[in-house]
Amino acid sequence: MAVKTVKRWRRQYRELGLPRHAGFQGTPCPRCDGAALDEEAYALLLGWYLGDGHIVAARVYICAGSSWSTGSGR
Repeated sequence: MAVKTVKRWRRQYRELGLPRHAGFQGTPCPRCDGAALDEEAYALLLGWYLGDGHIVAARVYICAGSSWSTGSGR
């Protein structure tokens, strides 16, 4: 998330005279609160965080050189 976006949100809250965290309903944490984990949403968010937009289950080996191998022998 861009720092500029967060600064804009904070500025808008100040301009509206809202206290910090006003209007935000916290989501129960699966780790801290024992809430159920939305696995699909978590996978999507992790994919965005990693920067490629998706997660794929695959084996990738790094060889000596610049080529990539999937382990299929090709």
